[in-house]
Amino acid sequence: MTAYEAYLVAVINRFFSDNSDAFSDKFDIRLNPSTTGSSRSCQFESLSDQLSTIGIMISQEELRSRIVSLLAEDPFTPDGSHFANFTTLEWDVYLKNMSDCSTYGDHLTLIAAAKLYDVNLVIVSSLGNQFNKVISPGSTNDGSCPVRYDRPFLFLGHFGETGEGVLKEHYVSLKWRNVGDLREYIESVVHGSQLCTVETLTVN
Repeated sequence: MTAYEAYLVAVINRFFSDNSDAFSDKFDIRLNPSTTGSSRSCQFESLSDQLSTIGIMISQEELRSRIVSLLAEDPFTPDGSHFANFTTLEWDVYLKNMSDCSTYGDHLTLIAAAKLYDVNLVIVSSLGNQFNKVISPGSTNDGSCPVRYDRPFLFLGHFGETGEGVLKEHYVSLKWRNVGDLREYIESVVHGSQLCTVETLTVN
């Protein structure tokens, strides 16, 4: 590890420590993707790691390719809205950019990943509990979709700002510590709406 890599890791770890309410009292970091070079694939690398916990082995490069393909082939939310409505770019330009590893994954790639693999994605934000969210299979851009308790839950940590201008944003793969009640935690993330109909909860 170079001195700069070590510095980046220290910044992220310090920020992680400073946000214990959002992260460290309930989660451990499974994977902290590389933050060097021109790659902006931390979301895809973290997703790849999480998928491996439910037996889906796929590289972050292939995962990015499949997600972009899904967005190209089926660019609509369950309510019929085109995903182009949720980006400032022309759709073809968005897809071309997202195919490149120098582009960060975003909210649309998370929605596509949940749909592609039929999983719930729990996004835990370093910015505080009010920024945490659950993305379920069939989610719309505004997240208005009931959580699927019969499907696996995958956990990503999201650093919106490091506070030192080092990274624009950063995703990590998380592991639930089995402290407290997971269902209660999930319900708290989405304010308990439409979450009491399914009894089965699948945890990675």
